[in-house]
Amino acid sequence: MLTDLIKKVFTNREVTDQPFPVVQPHTHNGVDSLPLAPQSVGSSQLKENAVSDGNLMDLSVTEEKLAAAAVATSKLKDDAVTAAKVFKTGAVITLSAQVEEAVIITAHIQDAAIINAKIGNSEVGNSKIMNAAISTAKIQDLAVTNAEIANETITNSKIGLLQVGNSRIMEAAISTAKIQDLAVTWAQIGALAVGNSKIMNAAISTAKIQDLAVTDAEIANLNAGKITTGSMSAERIYGGIAYLSSLNIMMCGMQALNVAGNINKTGWCNFTIPHPLKKNHLLVYTGIEAAEVLLVHRGSDTLANGERKIAFPAHFPAVSDARKVTAYVTPRGDCNGIFVKEVDKNSMTVKEIAGGKSSAPFDFIVFTIRDGAFGKDFEPEGEIIVKEADETEDSFKKRYFDHRVKQIRKTGGDVDKKITDFTQAWQTKPGVIKEAYVQ
Repeated sequence: MLTDLIKKVFTNREVTDQPFPVVQPHTHNGVDSLPLAPQSVGSSQLKENAVSDGNLMDLSVTEEKLAAAAVATSKLKDDAVTAAKVFKTGAVITLSAQVEEAVIITAHIQDAAIINAKIGNSEVGNSKIMNAAISTAKIQDLAVTNAEIANETITNSKIGLLQVGNSRIMEAAISTAKIQDLAVTWAQIGALAVGNSKIMNAAISTAKIQDLAVTDAEIANLNAGKITTGSMSAERIYGGIAYLSSLNIMMCGMQALNVAGNINKTGWCNFTIPHPLKKNHLLVYTGIEAAEVLLVHRGSDTLANGERKIAFPAHFPAVSDARKVTAYVTPRGDCNGIFVKEVDKNSMTVKEIAGGKSSAPFDFIVFTIRDGAFGKDFEPEGEIIVKEADETEDSFKKRYFDHRVKQIRKTGGDVDKKITDFTQAWQTKPGVIKEAYVQ
C-alpha cells in the first residue's frame, strides 16, 4: 500500500526497493565490541579521567599497543608509577638495556640505597669507575690491606713523587722479605743515608763485600786493636806485601812472627835488647849478611892418634846442598898442625900434619848452602815492585805479575807447571802471591 502511494508521488521516476543494512547486535562489554579503527580515538576525544584502572582489563595495554614514546613523563600523574607497579615477583625493569642513559642519576638514589648485597660479584669493575672517582676520603682506614692488592699491582708509575713518605710507613712495615734482590740501589739511597747507626752489628759479612771493595780510602788508621788473632794472613794483603812505616809485634811464645816466604829488607837485621850493664842503653847486635844463603855447623873435638872423623847431625845434611861445602879447623893444643882431609855435607875428617899422632883438641866450623838456593841470582835486574804514586791499579798488577813470572823462571825445575799454577791462582784471587812457587 505504501508502495502505491510512493508511485503516485514519484510518477516521473520509479526505482527498485533497497533493503536497510543489517546492524549486528553489540554491547559495551569490551568483548563483543568491534575494534576501533587505528588512531580513531585520540586524547581529545577522551574525557578527563575517562580511562581509569577500573576500565582497563589486566594486560589489556601491551607494549605492542603503545607507540614509541607514547607514554611520556607529562602523561603520568605524580606518583602514578609506584614501586608496586614496577616490581612484582621479580623486577620488571631488570636489564640495563631497559634503562636509558642517565635515567638513574645520583639524585634518584637514596643515601646508602646501594649496598654490597645489591651488587653482584665483579659487577663494579675498573671500566665502570671513572678516573679519580675513588678518592682517599672514600676509603676507610685499613680498608685496603695486602689481601686486596694483587702482586706487583702498585708500581713506581702509579706512585706520585714523594707520595710515600716516612710518615706513611709504619714502623717495621717494610721487612727484608718485602724487598726484592737488588731493589735498593745507590739511586734509591740518599747521600749518607746509611750510617753506622743504621747498620746492625755483624750485618755486613765477608760474603757481602766484593773483592777490592774495601780500599785504603774506606779504612781509617789500621792498628793491632782492629785485627783479631789469625784474622790477617798474607793472602788478605794485596800481592802478599804490606808497606808499613813500622811494625811492632808483641812476643807470643816462640813464634812471634811467621813468614811463609822470603824476607827482603833494605836496613839491618838487628837483635835489640835493653843493655844488661848500662842503664837506659840498648844492646844492638846485627845479623851476618852474605851473598849466599848459608847454613853453619860448628863444634869442638879431639884427635885420636892424629886423626878424627866428625859426623854432622842428621838435620844438617837434610837441608844442605852438597855442591858447596867448606870447613875450617883450629888446633887448641900442641901438635904439628891439622888440616881438613875430607868433607861433604854428611861428615868431615881432620888429620894432623906430617903424620903426627897427637891427641890435640881442636875447633871446627862448616858452611853449606841451603838446599834450593844454589845458584841464586844475587844481582837481579830491576827493583822491588812498588806501586808508583800516579800508577793505575791495573798497570801495577800487570807489572807485578810479569815480575813474579820472571822470578819463577829463575827457580828451575818444572817451570811451566809453576807458571801455570801461579797464573790460575792469580786469576782466581788477583794479587794473591803464593811464595811456595818461588822456593
